[in-house]
Amino acid sequence: ILTHARKGADLVGVGKRAGRPSPKQDHVSQLLVDYAQTGARVVRPGGRVVVSSFGPGLLGPLPGLWRARLAGAGLKPGAPPLGRLPTPEALADVLRAAGLTDVQAALHPLTYTLPDVGARWADIRAGLEGLPLASLPPQEVAALEAAHHADLAPLFEGGPLTVPLPVIVASGHVATV
Repeated sequence: ILTHARKGADLVGVGKRAGRPSPKQDHVSQLLVDYAQTGARVVRPGGRVVVSSFGPGLLGPLPGLWRARLAGAGLKPGAPPLGRLPTPEALADVLRAAGLTDVQAALHPLTYTLPDVGARWADIRAGLEGLPLASLPPQEVAALEAAHHADLAPLFEGGPLTVPLPVIVASGHVATV
């Protein structure tokens, strides 16, 4: 299984080994939660599948402002539309349709704080939202950055901006034959 892991993946050994000390289940569970909260993909072999998806309202007004800025420049968003799995029930239905059993799903209403407008721009450049910028000359990217900074400035007038980061986490067991 480990040979299929993405290059550079953080592999954390928490397996049980006969006659040797092994991590307690509470510790393993906390590791899974900690990694998932950082946005990392979390895979745990052993028949259980855990999947996460962002929920409705992700980042509050920020994605809409960016989509509007891109549209004004004649560009299309690089990220898939949000809300394809808008509820825990929708994500649970996907797992059930895939044949998983003992499916559980829950919405975790986290938050994300951006210290300033520059942090939002860094997130755009680092993620899928920045894909449309790859084909633009540097001066056009700089113009979009300046215009988007102006769009966002009112949101940061009081200092750092905290936005919703709803995460839906679902899990289920793979049926064994």
